[in-house]
Amino acid sequence: QIKAPLVRRAYEWAGIRLGDREFRLSGARFDVARSKRARERVFNWLNNRAVVSAYAMDDGSIEAMLRYMNGYRPDYLFSYPSSLVHVCDYLKRSGATAYSPPKGIFTSGEQLDPWQRELIEAHFKTKVYNFYGCREVGIIAQECDRRNGLHVVPENVLIEILDEDGRPVPLGIDGEIVVTDLCNFVMPFIRYRIGDRGRMLEGNCGCGRYGLPRIALEGRTFDIVRSPSGNAVGGTFWTLLLKSRPGIYQFQVIQNQPDSITINYIPENNRSLSDAARDYFSKEIQSRLKDVNIRFNIVNRIHLLESGKRQFVISQKSGKD
Repeated sequence: QIKAPLVRRAYEWAGIRLGDREFRLSGARFDVARSKRARERVFNWLNNRAVVSAYAMDDGSIEAMLRYMNGYRPDYLFSYPSSLVHVCDYLKRSGATAYSPPKGIFTSGEQLDPWQRELIEAHFKTKVYNFYGCREVGIIAQECDRRNGLHVVPENVLIEILDEDGRPVPLGIDGEIVVTDLCNFVMPFIRYRIGDRGRMLEGNCGCGRYGLPRIALEGRTFDIVRSPSGNAVGGTFWTLLLKSRPGIYQFQVIQNQPDSITINYIPENNRSLSDAARDYFSKEIQSRLKDVNIRFNIVNRIHLLESGKRQFVISQKSGKD
């Protein structure tokens, strides 16, 4: 188990120590089902870990989860950002309170946006640390207490940032993340296209861990939306834009045709977007994607993936194809 000490080291950067209680709000139903097996129950007990499903985030499920968490009194949480945003929304609407972990919250599995970090920290009154990894490879990178990019774990992975032709990009330039697993003795992943985009950061982190390179995540490769003319924007563009004006609680951008984009959204306070907000969003989108039609569509629910993750952008037909 070479990777376990690397994960433990990453936790220690946030002040988490061996034996601290973990509360894992897991969106994947198979993770929760597995946690009920005898072997997993013993493993979780030995590691002071409680695993709760985040797949059904209705008010009743969140209320039950909060009761369990408040009784368990964890030292830290581990969850998808979108799951914790649901919990924060419930806390705001209901006036309920959550046990605030004294040491921190780790998020993983989805892009952590600044507004999500700010919201979660405000309700749980503790710091949020972004954790980057995957099931196939394990830990890849982790934020330290400075939270200025994620420190790559070089003992476990070799990371390359490539352009669309598979060539390395200069330092600080966005590209596709390709990972080589250094600790898998059964079937190593060599130059594995993990499906994420990011860039290597210049300079050193103020934490003093100068030997560890840093990476900034930019979203998923299939988050890229292109217009027929070839202009493109990534997933971060949508989250920053559609949260820059009030009116949208949750959203999902869908591109079924090169010249057509549908923005499904759940409105804030059950009211549709104002004309001013709609016009602003349309103008900003068309300034980057000049030849696309934009449609806003109110929905009651944004469906989760089977893994429990939320996919903010679905580009089924890129303008480049």
